[in-house]
Amino acid sequence: MALPKLNTILYDLELPTSGKKIEYRPFLVKEEKILLMALEGKDDREMSKAIKQIITQCVSTENFNVNKLAMIDLEYLFLNIRGKAVGDISTISFKHDCGEIIRLDIDLSKVKVIKNKKYSDLIKLTDNIMIRLTPPGIDNVIGAGDKNQIDLVMEIIRDSIVEIIQGEDVFSAQDHTREELEDFLDSLNSGQFKKLQDYYESLPKMKQDIEYTCKKCGKTETETLEGLASFFASA
Repeated sequence: MALPKLNTILYDLELPTSGKKIEYRPFLVKEEKILLMALEGKDDREMSKAIKQIITQCVSTENFNVNKLAMIDLEYLFLNIRGKAVGDISTISFKHDCGEIIRLDIDLSKVKVIKNKKYSDLIKLTDNIMIRLTPPGIDNVIGAGDKNQIDLVMEIIRDSIVEIIQGEDVFSAQDHTREELEDFLDSLNSGQFKKLQDYYESLPKMKQDIEYTCKKCGKTETETLEGLASFFASA
């Protein structure tokens, strides 16, 4: 006689950047093992692979491709998958200025996605040249290896280019080589490049402010959590 099979509840979620509706289930023990092994290894690239594998296995939406998710969408989706699996409370810890280890319980169901009203994917560089960008994915942000900060920033921007518009002419990034896109970025002046950097600052972010009082020194302060890793941090 075959063993009984447990029914898994499916949930719907709207992704904050793309607005797409996703159907997913909580991760199971088999997926939790993948996550725990990646956490033990403390390798960013392995963690990236683990998160993508878990999300792929838990999402049932047709034609879903985890590699096409913006980083914030991936973070938000993973947070919900994790919350439905093991509960919405996550305990984080960090060292206070006085040396005390602070431990806080975070309700993940109350984490908000902060959207910037000035956000636009179209950046005006000159009177007749504009560039359209797309939010970076996890592979652009995590596991950069030995790249320095400047090279990493340039690579993220290059891989985020969708198209460059000059008057009525549209140049799709897919039709041009990496070298051509890098040459274009190298030709920008400091002010124009700053506009591209500002785009990333304006992207939606997962954020939560937690007020706490240190038991050792008595100071009441606010800890700002931003990004997926901060919601599971430990000292």
